Amino acid sequence: MSCCYFHVLLLLSLKTQNINWMYKYNQSFGKSHPILLEDINDDGTNDVLFWKRMPQNSERSNRTFTLQILDGNTGQEIGAPTIDAPAAESTPRQLPRYIDVDNDGDFELVISYSSTWPNRMRIARIHDIPALKLQAEWRMETVSSFESTFDIIRQQAGHHILATTAQFRVQRNKPSRDHVFLIDHMGTELDRIQQSEGFVVNTVKSVDSNGDKSDEVIILNKRSDSIEKPAQFEVRAYDLDTDPGDFKSTEMWSNSYTAFECEILDTETDGHGASIILRVDGNMISLDAKSGRLLWKCEGPGHLPSESYTSAVLFNEDEKSNLPLILFRNGNNKSPSCRLPVRVDKNGRYLQERASFIMRP
Repeated sequence: MSCCYFHVLLLLSLKTQNINWMYKYNQSFGKSHPILLEDINDDGTNDVLFWKRMPQNSERSNRTFTLQILDGNTGQEIGAPTIDAPAAESTPRQLPRYIDVDNDGDFELVISYSSTWPNRMRIARIHDIPALKLQAEWRMETVSSFESTFDIIRQQAGHHILATTAQFRVQRNKPSRDHVFLIDHMGTELDRIQQSEGFVVNTVKSVDSNGDKSDEVIILNKRSDSIEKPAQFEVRAYDLDTDPGDFKSTEMWSNSYTAFECEILDTETDGHGASIILRVDGNMISLDAKSGRLLWKCEGPGHLPSESYTSAVLFNEDEKSNLPLILFRNGNNKSPSCRLPVRVDKNGRYLQERASFIMRP
């Protein structure tokens, strides 16, 4: 007897608490996907976009996914650009981006994913809205298939660049390496950034590090030899020279960390520069996006390795210190703690006592 999973989307009115509409679909697996809310049909109401798996086609081994779009007013289907996607273990979970990539006044859907049929490919597509007509496509054969990681890089001219990942062999009989590919709005490859051997790209982010209204690329890589030992993480920043006919990327800085977990939580911009906020195990740090210099640290409540896996949430800035408040919740300690980061000098030493910046609700 086979088991089917049904997912249900409900639109609830916060004012009346009534259900405005309901959409039920057979997902054929138990994992849900994130939802994007955007006004696709320009009717003043946000519409719903999400990945939906279609029934398996018996003529080929892969399964087909569709990006389902529902009308926000009625819950009715208004579009579904079908794409070839990888098998269940490589389900595309990153949502597309809804942005005017070519600065023509009309918005497009930018999709990046990997496919295992007929070959292992990294594919990026740009669809016009509202017709969902394919405007541009870029693809290359890869040696492995994994989840898509991409971001949109803003440029001064108004055009945008897609940064997406692929893994392939640089030379025959050599180990494969992760690369970040930079693609323009017409699907043309502009440059590729090779990563260190053995490192896998976890995250690609864009940030305006110097306030010139053009983004730089931030890449978080990971190398792990054993799940029982800490992994090696790299954070790399690249400047983009977008001169016509001479596009190139230049590494600005790189930092390394040894930890079980590391992730980019957020980026902050103040008009003059930007910072990158990282969670390294149970601690939080902030880096200057232009130089990679450590700006502040915030130690979490965990003291043992088993207590390192701490969730943290950034709140609004504290009025006195202009630093974000951080709420830590530890798995072995049900009592959360709210802490204020402490600034550090160029050598990474605290400028103030840590104890005075620890608060508990």
